[in-house]
Amino acid sequence: MGNIQGTGSFDANAANTDADSSNLKKKEQSNFEKALEKEKQKFKDLLQFYLYHINLAILEHSFKLKNEEMLSKINGDLSTQNAEIKKKEEKYSSKMRDFKHLSKNNEYKKTVNIIMFYMTLLSVIALMVLIGYSIYIK
Repeated sequence: MGNIQGTGSFDANAANTDADSSNLKKKEQSNFEKALEKEKQKFKDLLQFYLYHINLAILEHSFKLKNEEMLSKINGDLSTQNAEIKKKEEKYSSKMRDFKHLSKNNEYKKTVNIIMFYMTLLSVIALMVLIGYSIYIK
């Protein structure tokens, strides 16, 4: 048998390299997809974190607005109460002035009544003395 000599050669490694390169590409692609999923998850977590802080800021702002609304309502109530208090104080002071005036008038009336009582008593006693004297003289 003779020697066979060929110009081309069959390389088993070349066929394996095509299969290996496709496996390698698949592994790289799966690793890339895994890394991409991890990054997506990180971004989702980061977005959730930002969403939490945004909601927290909105909540703080709504509390602030609610507090301002409550404060304005309380201030309105206080101003109406102050107006009512002033009106009641004015009524009370006018009633007290009237009361003082009436008490002075009552004091004058009381002294006049006492004087009139004693004058009436004195005149009754004088009339009784006169009646007694007129009976005694007759």
